[in-house]
Amino acid sequence: MLKLKEPHSEFWSVEGGNKVYKYNNLRVTGNDMYPDEESKLIYVLGDSYVEAASVPPESTGVSILQKQLNTIDTNLKVFNGAYPNSDPYTLWFRTLFFEKWYKPDYVFLLLTRLDLLDLNLQKHKDTLDFRIPENFGSVLPESKSDRYFDVFRKRSAVFNLISHSISIAGGKNETIRNNIGDVYVKDLDNSIEKLKKCLIKFREKFGDRFTVVSLETDEAKSRIMADVCSSVGVVYANRKLLVSENQWEKGQHLNEKGNREFGEFLFELFKSRYLTLETGKLNTQN
Repeated sequence: MLKLKEPHSEFWSVEGGNKVYKYNNLRVTGNDMYPDEESKLIYVLGDSYVEAASVPPESTGVSILQKQLNTIDTNLKVFNGAYPNSDPYTLWFRTLFFEKWYKPDYVFLLLTRLDLLDLNLQKHKDTLDFRIPENFGSVLPESKSDRYFDVFRKRSAVFNLISHSISIAGGKNETIRNNIGDVYVKDLDNSIEKLKKCLIKFREKFGDRFTVVSLETDEAKSRIMADVCSSVGVVYANRKLLVSENQWEKGQHLNEKGNREFGEFLFELFKSRYLTLETGKLNTQN
């Protein structure tokens, strides 16, 4: 179930030093973004490493990518399609949901690291069902507890922190999953088959405008993901950013330096794949 935040609603970031930030006008992290008919939309999909709720909106990797793209073409707009604990299967449906309003022209999918990918894909049955549910995209009735919590969320970011911490998809759960040695039971063969099915769906829909990226520091594990992508005709790129100097603490999310390097990595990749070298302009053949 997709939970949407109120535009510009506040949330509390503990990991970044007990700071209060706001979601943007599109209900996601990062700076405000106003796409129009002339816009070329770039989706950056992923888990909480892309969401980057522990840094100021202007410092997320997506915001850094947007700042760099503005020097080339202000019609290029980046949408942060991330959600904590997400995986390629849930992000496929998240893409289908948001494209009703903001149709993507390019898609980057982050597979943060192999073990976390394996863990998150284990939530799903071995046979993935890509059929669209009848009530897909409709608003589900709120429970009484949800309504009470919403009142508190709107009044205080402190209560937003409390409700966020008890959510099954909240930051606390993501922190627990970051310490995957405590909960991780390897089921890589099944997860790889699930990953292939998801990547094929993205490739069929977006073709060469779809790219997989990773932050994996283990060369062998990165090679596994690279081979999976190659086997289904998807471009893969890795940057080893999950190192101590780029994280708040070991095993935690990217700090401002890490987000800056992540945004620059995405920008370099976008330039190399979709910009004409001679002119620096968007390659209209893609």
